[in-house]
Amino acid sequence: MLTRNFGLAAALLLVCLLLVTSLTPFNKQQQLFVSADSAGECIGCILIFRSIEIYVNSKEQSIEKSLNEWCGFLPNEFSSICKLIVKWEGKNLIEALENQETPDVICRQLNICEKFKQCTLFPSNSFRSKLSPQFKQFKLTKRNINTNNNKQSNWWMDLIRKVIAPFYNTFDKHTPLLDLDNDTHSPSSTFGFRGFAWRGQDCNDNDNTIYPGRFKNRYQSTNPNIDHNCNGIYGQDPITKKNYEDLYCNFNSSGIVNRGVAVLGDSVSAHFRIPPQFLEPKYMNGNTFKHLFNILDLEVDWPMLSWGTAFYNDTYSFLTPGPSNSIYKYMWKNNRCIHRDYVNIAVNGARTGAMTDIIKTFRRDQVNDNPMLVFYSLVGNDVCHPAHDFDRYTTPEQFEQNVVTAMNYLDTILPNNSYVIFIGLAQGGFLYQTLQNETHPLGIKYPHFYDYLNCMEVNPCWGWMNSNETIRDITSKHAALLSTVYDKVIRKYSFKNFKMIYHDFPLFEILNVWINKYNGQLKDLIEPFDGFHLSQPGQSLMADVIWEWLLKEHREVIGEENPFNGMIQQKFGQQGGY
Repeated sequence: MLTRNFGLAAALLLVCLLLVTSLTPFNKQQQLFVSADSAGECIGCILIFRSIEIYVNSKEQSIEKSLNEWCGFLPNEFSSICKLIVKWEGKNLIEALENQETPDVICRQLNICEKFKQCTLFPSNSFRSKLSPQFKQFKLTKRNINTNNNKQSNWWMDLIRKVIAPFYNTFDKHTPLLDLDNDTHSPSSTFGFRGFAWRGQDCNDNDNTIYPGRFKNRYQSTNPNIDHNCNGIYGQDPITKKNYEDLYCNFNSSGIVNRGVAVLGDSVSAHFRIPPQFLEPKYMNGNTFKHLFNILDLEVDWPMLSWGTAFYNDTYSFLTPGPSNSIYKYMWKNNRCIHRDYVNIAVNGARTGAMTDIIKTFRRDQVNDNPMLVFYSLVGNDVCHPAHDFDRYTTPEQFEQNVVTAMNYLDTILPNNSYVIFIGLAQGGFLYQTLQNETHPLGIKYPHFYDYLNCMEVNPCWGWMNSNETIRDITSKHAALLSTVYDKVIRKYSFKNFKMIYHDFPLFEILNVWINKYNGQLKDLIEPFDGFHLSQPGQSLMADVIWEWLLKEHREVIGEENPFNGMIQQKFGQQGGY
């Protein structure tokens, strides 16, 4: 995560705070644990000092030089905070490191982890510094602060809270930060903050009748050069005098359908990921940390590389290695007319109850827009919870009510000929079975990491990320029970504008392909830092598996391949990109 520089510590603490926020269920009325903020700050502090230790041990140079290096590595948004913290707090922090204290002890001395003395991530005999002579010789002059004074205010923590406040306020809304015409799509200037990383880019943010997925073109007869649906296809054929959109994209009873892709989901569909490179000395440089601000404004998610709505290729970032297939990509290759028609409304921590509100940020015009293929994929949080309590699990009756409420809303916005595909809950027992003997990037075993999160009551899934086999089994059985509710909904209810289909969470199909086709190791399908989510290869394989299933069993959802794809590519290339 961070490394030797405490200034970088500030930046990574922001990441850690967002991590804990992402683990917190969406419903703020539920009082789940002592304080999400204080627990998040404690974990952030401990991770910071662990990364400082890792960097210190990797360098044979003075701490002063390393601190200056790290402040230079940070994005401009955070470098000034880094320098300020180093200036005022350096002496106490260096003394703590010289005394070879563990990160847990240091953060208690700083009054950040005082409430969590019972929780220890690094045992005292497992964390001993190998400090260079230059490190021990370096002293940083500053004012004397008594860190043992419980009344002492951590001014730098107050500063960080103020810096991070805008992130929290924006993330609560789940809509683009910049959307001048209020059509729920943002221009090219907004990537994160629920911008076009999540919803197709708006090519005209001053006209609310121009956005991805639009069918009706009010400029059809007056100006064919206006790209009314932002798919990069516009203009008029000089021979036929017909608009290219009409020639290549408007079909009548031909089996070809302009159907966009939407995902209503949780952190799996948002593709939550903290890059483990932040804890690897060889990656601790400006090239790595220049991405920090973007990671934050994306809520520590990577929707542009997710199984549902990835649109970038596998060379997008060295922080997310692996293929990047997605349902949207496959649908676009089948019919290039749907370019940019994707919507990812996945929220970290969302469960079916929260989705009844979140779903209202999803809009579609039943008269003027194309139909949609919608994935309803809430695969864990109805049985995952930080609280050590089975009563927090969603009951089958509540689950059915929540799903039907969401479907009733979709029936009021989705154009006719849409589809909704339910994805069942994950088989989360796979996590512990796979990782129980593996080492976390922090240098500890995963069972201890899980137990620490449980002690702090911020574990995103107490039921599965747990060394207690009985608790894991009860959770798995309840998840399987909730998945059966989808079949009941499909049999019991019908909706005017869409059909419903069910698919199990495709874990075992993913495992089969990964092992037999790619000769992969199971642990590489799981995000190494959180030990919970699908990794980049796992995300891509999930898209592959679901797409193959659609091709074989539900071709009507995909529609026939557009015979003009080649002409579109020849005339419009990448159709304006993303």
